[in-house]
Amino acid sequence: MPPLKKNADPLHSAPAALVGGEGPEAPVEEGTLRKVFIAPIKSAAKTVHTQDDPSKLVADFEEVFSLGYIPLDSFSKKIKLALKKAADKKVEIKTIDFARDGYITDVLIKTLFEVLPKSTVEKISRVSLEGCSMITDLGLHWLVQGLSVVQHSVQININGCTKVTDAGLALLANASYIGYVDAMATNVVHLKKAGNTKGCPLLIDPTHIEFTVQKNSYLLIVPIKTKTSLSAFLSTKSKQDRQSVQHLKETKISDWKVNITELERNHVLFDHALPRDPVHVIMTFDANSDLSDVKEQIIGTIAHILSKETLNPPHVIKHKKKTFHTKGFLESSTCSQLELTLDGILRNTSDNQDVIGSIVSKQPFSRTNSYYEIQCLSAPQDTGILLGALNDAVVCERNPVNSQESNGGAYDGFELEDDTVYGLGIKGAWESEFVPSDDAVFYVTKNGQQVKTLPDKPDSGAYPFLSVFGKNLASVKLLNMACPSPALVEQWEHKKQFWSPGFMHNVLCDDQGILSCEESYTTEGERGIVICQESITKEHNTFSVKVVDLKTDGIITVGFGPENYLTNRHPGWDSGSVALHGDDGRVYNQSGSGSMPSTNELYIWKNGDVITAVVSGMGNSDTIQTKEEIEVDFYVNKKLIANVKTKLTNVNKGIRFVFMLGMRNVGTKAQIMNYRPVYVPPPARMDMLTMGRSYYINVYDDGCLKYRPFGSRDSFGLFLSKTPFNYQLTYFECVVKSVGSKHHIGIGFAGRNYPINTMLGWRLSSVGYHADNGLLYHNTSSGHSTIQTEESLLFNTGDVIGCGLDVATTKFRPDGSLENQQIIKFYFTKNGNRVHEVDFHYQSDGIYPGVNLHYNSDEVLLKKFYPGVEHGISELESVVEVDQEEEESFIEGCRFTVVGMQENGVKLKGNIQILQQAFEDLTFSTIPVIEQHLQFLSRLYIFIYIYIYVFVTGLFYML
Repeated sequence: MPPLKKNADPLHSAPAALVGGEGPEAPVEEGTLRKVFIAPIKSAAKTVHTQDDPSKLVADFEEVFSLGYIPLDSFSKKIKLALKKAADKKVEIKTIDFARDGYITDVLIKTLFEVLPKSTVEKISRVSLEGCSMITDLGLHWLVQGLSVVQHSVQININGCTKVTDAGLALLANASYIGYVDAMATNVVHLKKAGNTKGCPLLIDPTHIEFTVQKNSYLLIVPIKTKTSLSAFLSTKSKQDRQSVQHLKETKISDWKVNITELERNHVLFDHALPRDPVHVIMTFDANSDLSDVKEQIIGTIAHILSKETLNPPHVIKHKKKTFHTKGFLESSTCSQLELTLDGILRNTSDNQDVIGSIVSKQPFSRTNSYYEIQCLSAPQDTGILLGALNDAVVCERNPVNSQESNGGAYDGFELEDDTVYGLGIKGAWESEFVPSDDAVFYVTKNGQQVKTLPDKPDSGAYPFLSVFGKNLASVKLLNMACPSPALVEQWEHKKQFWSPGFMHNVLCDDQGILSCEESYTTEGERGIVICQESITKEHNTFSVKVVDLKTDGIITVGFGPENYLTNRHPGWDSGSVALHGDDGRVYNQSGSGSMPSTNELYIWKNGDVITAVVSGMGNSDTIQTKEEIEVDFYVNKKLIANVKTKLTNVNKGIRFVFMLGMRNVGTKAQIMNYRPVYVPPPARMDMLTMGRSYYINVYDDGCLKYRPFGSRDSFGLFLSKTPFNYQLTYFECVVKSVGSKHHIGIGFAGRNYPINTMLGWRLSSVGYHADNGLLYHNTSSGHSTIQTEESLLFNTGDVIGCGLDVATTKFRPDGSLENQQIIKFYFTKNGNRVHEVDFHYQSDGIYPGVNLHYNSDEVLLKKFYPGVEHGISELESVVEVDQEEEESFIEGCRFTVVGMQENGVKLKGNIQILQQAFEDLTFSTIPVIEQHLQFLSRLYIFIYIYIYVFVTGLFYML
């Protein structure tokens, strides 16, 4: 489908695979083994390791959370980085501690000793592989071989390496340089005298195994019209008045340690305090209260809590979906006229109340993540915050605060107070993970207490928004920010990676910092610009760019200016900006006329040149301030070309000054040398479509996408998956469930920051297959046919449309992601037949599957969509065995205790008896309905199995 108006701008070294199999044979008689085994198994498990001690080599790889393995190249780089860190601190590495890292494999052990220099290995005194369940005898063979250069005794811990057999243990036992070995809970069978092999099969009488019982628990107390705190009494044995929310950690009750939370059911934090499968709940009531009301409150509390219990039907559910929930869900999309640190500290940069910045999350509210909080760290007088949620129409603007949109979203303001916690969320029912019901409302909290609800109603396009402003500079902590790991931040700092793009126009940026000048039909002939996100400071004042590919008549300019600098204008042309231009070698100082550099040398840039800008002269402030004299030096290939001293004018106080780069002519490329990738949290699944961005579209848990109108506007809906194309996701498809008379549906892909209210294929870095004319759009305003086929290219209700890439010709990285700067062959299918092919130049930081809808009746169903939540009953993807009937499993549910509180001299005993009698005949009307539902599901699964069995058997005999 062509656009409505041409100028309209509506709003892969292989991966560390498992290396298994039998280890080298090393038969040893028991009497020849001479080791002493002393170290016990540690009970505390850990999943994330930190490199706090440079003398200890540990495993810390963020990639495993999204890939499921450790890439060899990343492993090697990590080891080399640790070696350099130890050398810088003049510390010897003496310990290799990979304990409890389930992703360590045999080949990683081999790689480790290929990377470690002999001088380092000679100093190793301890190696821990405790809990590394993938390690086999072959891994121990390489471990023994690698440690052969040591001259002293080495301690080895292989506790919990369940694939290690007698052969592996014999290798360790016969190595003269290995002193102490722990081999508990391995697969060793015969070498009992080898030492500490407790927990190994056939070696220990199971009736004599020692168990350690950890008596820790959690108790929820729900008061019903009581003033006295039961939690305080359990802790202090004294009577105290109850607080609104009371939480006690590790309260000693007998020989138990109990975490206790006490709060009423109607409290805004009740659902957050309630665990998924609660064990014990105590309800306290005032004996002086109306017992009929108490009974009703108890029933309501029980029903509320039971709704949190996991459904356990009598079936074996295979391929069960995981729960994807993270406290840090806020993903920074735009941060304008505010400063945001990597650990989630946000502060205003202006004491000018006319300059108000904002930050918007790219991740919207959802049923799982329906609430966010910020904590005030510093609150000078006359400072405040805005908490809110933005609608689709303004969420992608450079600074939504300055939007002219009349229906931009819901928000509320507070005057900041030190150490106060403010929050905003959505409460009420949800139709799906991402679609709130009609009765849902926005609510605002202060220190956990709800203070108001907002009149604006939430919809699926509700994106968390925040602003800090005032006459002074304040700072807050985003408690729900998705922040990069400390290890990743350390890596960036070590490599001096600091600059990332904040705003780009007519430019694409890949994850290596390579910038490509491109244009679309709406921006044809316009200049490209990249404006960095980070402020220029005294510490971070150097910006370097390398010329990669300077096309004929291509232009690259490097400089700095205000963060709100205009598009289609080269840096240096307008107020507050200074730049060196590569096409003429001149300096542009807040003017469209260039001047001769101070060195009187005009140097025209060419491929391979490195241009560096260094800013200095900041006064008392750490950052550049308007109207103060600033000095900037421009270097080309480390040679000083120009020195400029200037006063920056006509820029509002508080506007941040940032580095920027201008480009012109399609195909021109440059690279930011100290580029820091934009941090994007990994999706829940890499093999399925997931929820990324959705504008004017409702996304349901089954993958159904329905158009959602926004008032009376004629807006194009856009859905983009959070999971990009990668080695595990090379094809996706959807079923057209319904389409309007104009057939305005598009299927395709785009970059992560594709603009809203536009069809796929119209703009940069996108391709779209449109239903109305069956043509393919690739960064064009007009579609075209790519394959001669008898199949009609138009698609309609019932058609299955797919999009995929040619795996054979595509280059993948070891982590499964796509290599940048390559031509990828994509194809589109209709009902299984190829109808379009296209060569796509991949120049951005991800290719994301997408869908467009335009009218109310438009609806498609995504196949292989993962909503990011756990379903009570998952769909059976395969049936392997049904020879015997599965036994019904029983999991004890929550235990409820009702405690009467004697207040005002009332006799408790009689009232408790009355209340107990009232519950003897109590029935819950929903239980029979649930039982009938489970019986129906049981019959349904049996029917599905019989049908599959008959069908497969018949097919077998036919073949």
